[in-house]
Amino acid sequence: MTCPERAKRVDRARVTLALLFSALSFASSAPAQRAGDIGTGPIEGMWTVTGSEREGNPWREISGAAMTIGGGQFTLQFANGGPLYKGDVKQVGGPQEFDFVHTEGPDAGKTWLALVSSNGQLLKICFTYSGENPRPTTLTTSPGEGTTLIGLRRK
Repeated sequence: MTCPERAKRVDRARVTLALLFSALSFASSAPAQRAGDIGTGPIEGMWTVTGSEREGNPWREISGAAMTIGGGQFTLQFANGGPLYKGDVKQVGGPQEFDFVHTEGPDAGKTWLALVSSNGQLLKICFTYSGENPRPTTLTTSPGEGTTLIGLRRK
């Protein structure tokens, strides 16, 4: 092998290693996928509750409720004239951490510490009440965690 051939071979090896290192660095900097995560899409809009659970048990009373999020506000109206919740919604941490501060309804004065996930057509909200438990770290519920998970579909 001549000196110029050897130099080309070494250069190709360096480029390959550099690309490999770059790809590994990018992959390790990506956030870890949370259980139940479907994305960081938009949460503003009109939604219908398709399912829910509290501490791992179905919460059927909320099924069919309508939720609207926009302009820093939210409303949640249960079906068939059920309770109406209203309040402020604000992003507080990363792209999936929101507080739902209730100003009217059964939870007035309370705050949901929520982790949300959206793919634009589906929305998941997993929350605990401020002062009772820490903000959820996954989009799941289990007995004793004080978590509620609501699944919604865009109207």
